[in-house]
Amino acid sequence: MPDFQACADAFIGNETAISLYGWNGPVHQIPRNRTSQISLEGCIKLCGTGAQYYDWEMASATILNWVCIRFVIVWGVFSAAGFR
Repeated sequence: MPDFQACADAFIGNETAISLYGWNGPVHQIPRNRTSQISLEGCIKLCGTGAQYYDWEMASATILNWVCIRFVIVWGVFSAAGFR
């Protein structure tokens, strides 16, 4: 998994990296900041493309929790409405 703090340290304040990989495209809803906004190319170059996947125990527990809570909410709504 990429170490985003190390990537930020490699980019922020590094004028060479900013000139090579700084984001020059449109920016919406946030102020432009050339010292911290990086392009996808720069992110891949500085941070890599690796990913860390969840193991089965974590993934299944997360899915189960999300499914169960939604079932309880829907069941509660229908019970409160008088549906049986």
